[in-house]
Amino acid sequence: MAEPLKATFFAFSKREHRGVLRRAALTHAALLFVTAIVAVLANSVVLGALFQGQERSEPAGPIAQMMWLFSVLMAALIYFVLMASYEAACLRWLIRGETKGFGGFSLAGDTARVWLGQWLWLAIAIPFLIVAGLVVTIVTQFFPTLAAVEGLPGLTWPVAWALLISPLALRLAPGNATSVGRRKFAYFDAWRVTKDRFRALGGSYLIVWLLWIIALVVVFFALSIPVFAVTGDNAERAPLINALMSGVSLLTIVGANMLATLLLAGVNARAVLAAAREGKIDGVDSPGDVARVFE
Repeated sequence: MAEPLKATFFAFSKREHRGVLRRAALTHAALLFVTAIVAVLANSVVLGALFQGQERSEPAGPIAQMMWLFSVLMAALIYFVLMASYEAACLRWLIRGETKGFGGFSLAGDTARVWLGQWLWLAIAIPFLIVAGLVVTIVTQFFPTLAAVEGLPGLTWPVAWALLISPLALRLAPGNATSVGRRKFAYFDAWRVTKDRFRALGGSYLIVWLLWIIALVVVFFALSIPVFAVTGDNAERAPLINALMSGVSLLTIVGANMLATLLLAGVNARAVLAAAREGKIDGVDSPGDVARVFE
């Protein structure tokens, strides 16, 4: 019989050395902040040069649009690399009790495995997204009244995708943790890790995503109130308010994502340690057998 997981807050359990995960979070948050500032400044300089001598009210030319798209893609690429490093730092400490790099920041080994896992999951998710779109299109063809409801088709698409992919997502969720635990790319070994753990892991993941939503709402309002308190609801300050609120939205999403990454790393690390103890996977070394804490 499988041992109880109690994995939801495994990341916050007491360990011999404290502050490792906190330092990793602060280091990667600082790197994300610096990256965001550099991206905004670089984008402003490039677009300013492209718009030189052109009225701002005129539509941006194709070169300006391509440069803007390039800057967005580069910022997204750097973001996911840093988040891969952060997830790897959390998993490395939670599973193996090891630290690496500056405040957990590293671009080799575990980070590369997590980064590859992100791309693999993207390759898996896209076909499901296409199938969900086809299903929604077919359903709305048979029920024209649904298609006539404003915004409903666009809302049902992600819902249909989530319903289709959720069982597979649950079985493969510890893929990155499995790779870090086994010190090699072993993403699909997560299928063995999650065997007989569907309900326990599903409950933990649900709690984490509910906390993610709560964090989004709380942080957004906590940061929005000072913005409007200082600037006021003034039409003349609309550009400033929009810029500040864009920054608030960005900080909110990144902060909530970092919290979810930490909690999910804890859940997945606990699942990998338990699977190793039960003989489902091999090659996982955990100092002091951390999993015994939950007996």
